[in-house]
Amino acid sequence: MAPIAIMTLLGGAALIAAVSFSKKAGRSTITVNGRSWIVEKVGENVATTAYLVKAPAKAFGPHIEMPVLQFSQQKAPPNERRLEAKFPDVPSGIFDAAATDFGVPVSF
Repeated sequence: MAPIAIMTLLGGAALIAAVSFSKKAGRSTITVNGRSWIVEKVGENVATTAYLVKAPAKAFGPHIEMPVLQFSQQKAPPNERRLEAKFPDVPSGIFDAAATDFGVPVSF
């Protein structure tokens, strides 16, 4: 059942390499490419769904849980993703890892 939930959460994108999945009210924790992420669905309209990606506490060293980026994804194919926000004070290595793991194009 977990792989179905992962495919639904991430829109069935080809990059999915998640090996674990757990869900709590309003948020999901997944592992992609060996890294853990907290993903929260934060918005939805007819055409897109918005997600907030957070780094779990201590996942990348001594830090608290931190928001990393927010992206939107089209509901219809080709299910393109778009970066909506990069949170301040997030180390570039953590941001780059999240963008890569979730297939979010970065154009800053």
